[in-house]
Amino acid sequence: MFSFASSKKLAVIAILATLMGMIVACGATPTPVVQIQEKLVTQMVTQVVEKQVTVQVKETVVIEKVVEKPVLITPTPVPTVAGSDKAADQTIHYVTRGFSRLDPAYEEGFGPFIISHLWMPLFIRDNKHNLIPWLATKYEVNGDGTVYTIHINPKAVWSDGSPVTAQEAKAYWTYGLDPKGCIACFFASGIGFDIVKSAKDVIDGKSQDLTGVVIKDDKTLEFNLTAPDPIFIHRMALWDTGFAKMADVKKGPEYATDGSARVNGPFMVKTWDATKKIYEIVQNPK
Repeated sequence: MFSFASSKKLAVIAILATLMGMIVACGATPTPVVQIQEKLVTQMVTQVVEKQVTVQVKETVVIEKVVEKPVLITPTPVPTVAGSDKAADQTIHYVTRGFSRLDPAYEEGFGPFIISHLWMPLFIRDNKHNLIPWLATKYEVNGDGTVYTIHINPKAVWSDGSPVTAQEAKAYWTYGLDPKGCIACFFASGIGFDIVKSAKDVIDGKSQDLTGVVIKDDKTLEFNLTAPDPIFIHRMALWDTGFAKMADVKKGPEYATDGSARVNGPFMVKTWDATKKIYEIVQNPK
């Protein structure tokens, strides 16, 4: 039989079961909260660390740019007075072998240093290879580079005061190309003058007229080429395109040694004795 005492026991057991269920239910919730908090803390720490690293990298780049910046230092030039460093003796001493044939179209050995100051080309070049007028003042070239027109300076004169003319230039170049006129000369091979029309015919002895060079007037020369040549005007700045008066040349191979030959450069011969080895050039008064 079910008694009152048994009912009390069952009631107590039910209450205990209910309390235990409530305790279990309440004790399960703290664990996920702790996990979430730990995760949030980890993320915050990571963000702080990454921000610090980024700042350090930026600072390093700025420092490198400052260190590598180039600095140009220009020294202040020391002022000098023109001519203050000039030597008392203005004589140029030039050691060379003895030679007696002073001729621009011929000499290819030790003579150019001397000859290039006696008979000048139409143009010269400075120490930076820029073209500078000398006996000529200017030039023109046609569209395809086959015709060059050069104008001789109206003030250009020989050492005797006579004017330098286009006819004299053409006459000397024709002589320099002619193997029977200028014996053993290097004029054509030295400067490439054979690109001028009819120059090869003169070299081969087929003609005595350099028709590729046209005299437009006493001070104007026209050069007609066999092909375009962009450096032709620079060929005319080579020392061996300098020319002498044919009236002097016709005196013979040593026409310039007695000092009577007329020049168009800054110096002229005073004494040239290959036997006694006495050579002296002086300033051209003109």
